[in-house]
Amino acid sequence: MDIDPVRYEVFLHRLWAIGEEGRQTLQRVTASPIVPQGGAVMISFYDTEGKMVLACSGHLRFAGATSGLIPAPTTSLETHPAD
Repeated sequence: MDIDPVRYEVFLHRLWAIGEEGRQTLQRVTASPIVPQGGAVMISFYDTEGKMVLACSGHLRFAGATSGLIPAPTTSLETHPAD
């Protein structure tokens, strides 16, 4: 599949803008002082396999910590389905 590089960059920038706006909104409306002062918030997008596509994070450690956690519940359900 050929992807037009210009359309790709436009789409990626729009996706980032949506995530960044969400992150900033959470920082404004939260009741916890650690979120606006420390930046402890993250908005991210994942593909259907649970791989991170884009993260808008106050701290990069959140992106690293969550990238392996999203697929875990689905993998667990596939190997041990609920009775």
